Amino acid sequence: MDERSKLVLAALLHDIGKFYQRTGREPLMDFRQYGEEDLGPHGAHAKWSASFIKEVLPEDMLEVAWPVLYHHNPSKSGDEIAALVQKADHLSSAERKKGKGEGPQKELLIPVLGTVGKEWQTVEHRYGLNVLRLDKDSIFPQVVAHEDPGAIKESYGNLWEQFVEEVRSIGVISYSDVRYFVNNLLSILYKYTWCIPSATYGVSPDISLYDHLRITAAIALSLYDSKNGKVSLIGGDLSGIQSFIYKLASPREAQAGMAKRLRGRSFYLSLLVETVAAYVLDSLNLPLTNLLWSSGGHFLILAPAIDGFVDELRGKLDKWFFEKFNGDLVLLVSEVVTEADDLAEFSRVYEKLGSEMQIAKQRKFSGLEEWPVSSEEEVTGVCAVCGRGLKDGNAVICEDCQEHEKIGQKLPYSHYLVLTPLNEQVSSQIFSVDMAEFGRKWLFIDEEHYDEWPQNSAVYVLNSSDYPWATSHNAMFFVPHFLAKHVPHGKYGVLTFDEMEARSTGAKFLAALRMDVDNLGRIFIGEGASGEPLSMSRIGNLSRDLDLFFSGYLNKIAEKYNTMYVLYAGGDDVFLIGAWDECVKAALDIRNEFREYTCGNENLTISGGISIFKSGFPVGRAAEMSGRNLDIAKGHRVLSPVKREKDSLYLFGKSLFWDEAEKSIEFAEDLVKRIEQKDGDSLSRRFIYTLLEIYRTNFEEEGKVRLSWIPMFLYHLTRNVRYELKEGGETKVNPFYVHLEKNIRELMPFAMVWASHSLLKTRK
Repeated sequence: MDERSKLVLAALLHDIGKFYQRTGREPLMDFRQYGEEDLGPHGAHAKWSASFIKEVLPEDMLEVAWPVLYHHNPSKSGDEIAALVQKADHLSSAERKKGKGEGPQKELLIPVLGTVGKEWQTVEHRYGLNVLRLDKDSIFPQVVAHEDPGAIKESYGNLWEQFVEEVRSIGVISYSDVRYFVNNLLSILYKYTWCIPSATYGVSPDISLYDHLRITAAIALSLYDSKNGKVSLIGGDLSGIQSFIYKLASPREAQAGMAKRLRGRSFYLSLLVETVAAYVLDSLNLPLTNLLWSSGGHFLILAPAIDGFVDELRGKLDKWFFEKFNGDLVLLVSEVVTEADDLAEFSRVYEKLGSEMQIAKQRKFSGLEEWPVSSEEEVTGVCAVCGRGLKDGNAVICEDCQEHEKIGQKLPYSHYLVLTPLNEQVSSQIFSVDMAEFGRKWLFIDEEHYDEWPQNSAVYVLNSSDYPWATSHNAMFFVPHFLAKHVPHGKYGVLTFDEMEARSTGAKFLAALRMDVDNLGRIFIGEGASGEPLSMSRIGNLSRDLDLFFSGYLNKIAEKYNTMYVLYAGGDDVFLIGAWDECVKAALDIRNEFREYTCGNENLTISGGISIFKSGFPVGRAAEMSGRNLDIAKGHRVLSPVKREKDSLYLFGKSLFWDEAEKSIEFAEDLVKRIEQKDGDSLSRRFIYTLLEIYRTNFEEEGKVRLSWIPMFLYHLTRNVRYELKEGGETKVNPFYVHLEKNIRELMPFAMVWASHSLLKTRK
């Protein structure tokens, strides 16, 4: 095995012994004699790491055990690889928070999302030792009052046995490139070590072993490949997303297939980002460990500093994107070259990259050596969807828009996405999307065509960590890829926007819901609760956990509704379309699930905006409206009685904090029940209209209130709601009358919301 391959495997497995050690089992006899003098004061776990390598990995990889064994005390062995692993290990976890960590059998993993802006000792939630599954029981943390060391050891043992068995399933495969073995190993590590703390003795156990291992490997390999001791942080940012997805020239002509086309256009952009990220990794001969994250139209790669590489990449991307999209869309790339030691304060390096990206946004297409000449091909018309020129006189929709519609059609039924060389032959039954400029194409594989991908393929397993090892003779590696792709189905397939609208309750409308996490950029470039800059492992863990919720678990939320169409979800944001009443419920549901997922951390909040529209209304406009409403929600702020900001929903022309929104919708649903009652105690819609008018004439946007609204309300209350009810021959005070009289002061500021909701839902 060459030195470079030995290094990346040693870095990726240097701490795997912590997992093994926590099972309570002994290391191999070969390594038991090594003590603190050999391994260093904190290196005992390396005996178990080396034992794993010798017990499980293929024979030609056994030499990796020695740099792993000495990575805490490389001077003892004189092994340069061990020394490089040690340096990468320290840089990866530079800001490990000190504390009272009690050791491997007494500490479960604390969710890193729960510790944002807080001391970790205050967080009561823990992850269970679960295989990665896209369900709440597996990936949501639970409050743990007492940690049973015996039960924890047993759980570690069960998880370890499954892990070892799966690693052995890839060990017999012959690879032409160790990168492919590393990528497969990385996928298995994600499945089993996402929930295991990387460190427990005297430090905060809130960084997963998976994130620590992959980041350590990325740093080690970047340093090894560097010619000058410096590393490069390469960022990609897709610019022009909104206008590309929602650009419609003639909505009436383009309504057929609109839902599929929008979904396809959105996902096509994700494929672009994934393709370019894969192209960069291949160009630099880097495994997936060095792709720190890729989601939400962004990617981040750690690489060796190579003069001219990013400039050349920028030129290639600018030329292709300009010619392909006429300047409407571009993938911007920026770079920060830094000394390796600066990675210890990674949040500050990441902030510099953000500044470089802002400069790049002001200098779009700066990589063009010359301005491209417009095509002289004859244009016979314009596409009814995107407005670009048509070269086929018989066509109504351009080839790109037809492809996007096909993507939207195929995606919900795809179980695998396969990235394969462009020249590989595939069945005509398999739908593919070419990325010719980058020498690749994507295959959409459903159950019917399982295992029909060609050799030399990277197989992205959608929303699952069950890798099909039996088919590995055709694949280079498997990657778990969580993707929010839920769409509503009816008797004849995926629902159209018209059919979704018809399923709304009361008034027939659709709604567009957009949500994203508040202050996330500030969190990533900020500092921990103790004032220290955040490490690579911490930011990588944060990013991955957020993406798991939005790209993966959001499917589970959407599945609970009859009309919820996920146009996009990933990174930290969401865009859904559905029946208006279901979108309101979904907004509250997503927020509550997110709050539970983040341990109720008040430093991690989410805001949302909803716009309501008819199915024939231009979806681009609806998206813009919901985006504007989201911005309004993020600007929501009050100073008294306590300061609150963001963490809000904009609905029916009003910004509310989430607790206010829940109370308003709960009250609205109570009004709906009373309006729809068939007995003599039913409530009239006219009364709701009257209350809404009282609100409009007495409550001003600036917060000023005319107190004359109170006698007006009491007057109409007595005229529209009975004070007494007769039940079983007895006369009782009407509890609804008392409820209104008592709580109207709290409810009236939000009348625009509960009145609009109840009136729309009861419209015949």
